[in-house]
Amino acid sequence: MQWPLGQSLAFKQYAERRPADGRLLLIALHALALIPLALIYKRWAAEVSCGLIGVLFLVHSLRSGNWQWLRSPPVMIGLAISVYLIFIVTPMALDPLASLSRSAAWWRFIIFFAAVVYWLSDYQEEMQRICVWMLFIVCLVTVDTYIQYVTGMSLTGRLKPSHRLTGPMTKLVVGIYLAKVSFPILGMLLYEAWVTNRRRSIWLYFILVTAMMAAIALSNERTALITYIAGLAVTGGLMFWFLKPARKLVLLFSVLQVGILYAIYLTQGQFQSRISDSMHQVGGFGSSPYAQLWKASWEIWKTHPLTGVGLMNFREACPDLMARGAVAYCDLHSHNLYMEWLSETGIIGFAGVVMLLFSLIYIIARHIRFAAAQHYILLPFG
Repeated sequence: MQWPLGQSLAFKQYAERRPADGRLLLIALHALALIPLALIYKRWAAEVSCGLIGVLFLVHSLRSGNWQWLRSPPVMIGLAISVYLIFIVTPMALDPLASLSRSAAWWRFIIFFAAVVYWLSDYQEEMQRICVWMLFIVCLVTVDTYIQYVTGMSLTGRLKPSHRLTGPMTKLVVGIYLAKVSFPILGMLLYEAWVTNRRRSIWLYFILVTAMMAAIALSNERTALITYIAGLAVTGGLMFWFLKPARKLVLLFSVLQVGILYAIYLTQGQFQSRISDSMHQVGGFGSSPYAQLWKASWEIWKTHPLTGVGLMNFREACPDLMARGAVAYCDLHSHNLYMEWLSETGIIGFAGVVMLLFSLIYIIARHIRFAAAQHYILLPFG
């Protein structure tokens, strides 16, 4: 693959026909490639990149007169949620300014989604190059995390905290970074490798998935590890059920991953302690901080059933419940996406988010169902 971006035949033909739009597209592609690196050092740069891509996409839509993406169910539902948050939830929030600051930013995620799905993804070679670049960044983060674990200091000069890992980051978020960023990147690259029957790349990507899972486990981020394992389990289960030629490969790496996790559990005291703490919380869940936060969310929703207390307002409502003895613990948020949306946006916002998720699932399922046989990603193993 070549670098920089804009070298594919599809891009060159488009840029020749529409030079101005070609420049917009090239800027957007580079902004997309910047996001995983920006998330490590400058989160505001990632926010700017996301917003810039959305603005460029709107300009492109205006210049081309193509607004078909607005008819996409996820986009329609997402924009409806944005309007609801700004004009209904925010005015009724306990702290309207806090709610507005989060509500006003919601639209950019929907426009960013539309830009990637209905604009940038049309240029597959550029997207593949971006995925390879992103994978390079994620691999560097993974290596840096392992080095920090072994030596006590990362290559970027970050000292290892007493019980967690940071990798190249200042905060204890390397595990969730690897979980969120690596999964879609490796998924897209694995798809491309299967379609083109590049067996060595397929094995490499499965090995990288396993290596990153181990790094997440060593980071001692419980939520990151649980979500990553859940993602692997769902993906592996679907592959095993629907794609028979892949069953041996799925079983092999599933056994390998379980074995690695078990070895980490046997040899790493901090990981054992984290698992023990998790089991203790599950056993006594009713009195755990998580149960108290979920209870607080439920109590807040019962008091504000339609519109909730406003985004970022759980932190305003929870202390009052604790003062009255309704709950024994409070935090900044519910530590559960659905309970947070229920308490902060009410039953209407909660229903909207559920509809948004199901609309995405429907589109994916519909694409798989009606895809031609040669597009099934594991066909080369047949």
